[in-house]
Amino acid sequence: MSITPQALEGASILITRPEGRGEELAAGIRGIGGRVAFFPVIRVRLNAATDLLSPDGIPLSRYSLAIFVSMPAVQAVAALLSSERKFPEELPVAAIGPATARTLESFGIVVRYLPVDAPDSEGLLELLSNVALTDCDVAVFRGQKGRELLEQSLAAWGARVHPVECYQREPVQNPPTDILSHWLAERTGILTLTSVEILDTFLKVMTAEQRALVYRRPVAVLSERIAMACRDRGFTGPVAVSEGVGPQAMLATITRLHTRSTSPGS
Repeated sequence: MSITPQALEGASILITRPEGRGEELAAGIRGIGGRVAFFPVIRVRLNAATDLLSPDGIPLSRYSLAIFVSMPAVQAVAALLSSERKFPEELPVAAIGPATARTLESFGIVVRYLPVDAPDSEGLLELLSNVALTDCDVAVFRGQKGRELLEQSLAAWGARVHPVECYQREPVQNPPTDILSHWLAERTGILTLTSVEILDTFLKVMTAEQRALVYRRPVAVLSERIAMACRDRGFTGPVAVSEGVGPQAMLATITRLHTRSTSPGS
């Protein structure tokens, strides 16, 4: 869809991603007339322990594949690299999506496997389905918690999977509830959600009265999985799934929601 210069005029968008992770989307929203409210409910704490470069005591150079599932996973590993400690150039690397791939490449790590049409666990598994991984060691750089589909599927293919916890997600202590209150007072407010964990943490910090208001608000989400979780939790307003994972795709989704909610008869 084409986005006009003032497509989000009058709209207030609540960004719930961890601090520092929604700046590009925010710039896009402001660029077409929208207002932005940052309300991070989860913080990411990197684990930069040196054993990230030798999971389970096996040097990375002996692995057959390294998979990075997020930008923080890359950042944690990159924090350990130096002139003495380098990432093995010969190690094939897979990234779950374009943002993770760009972060890897910014640190000089070449990405061999990157799903294009479906940048998620399912898409990466489809891409890797023809790669011989039986009896191979595969390192999966991820957070403390997350989906286990990737690791379970690789193990079912006969790979020796080594999950590497690179960071932890933690609830933000004392989130800025005044920002939430101001956003709820807006006539046209749209919520953005990028994970089920953020959704559940977001709902926990609100009062029952605030949740009742949020349930009726339009929501832009990154996946059908998050959309289903919204419905399961009680959302009754429109929920739109982004057609991609990047900021521009989410911006188009937000714009579509705003247009729909402000059109005559909506």
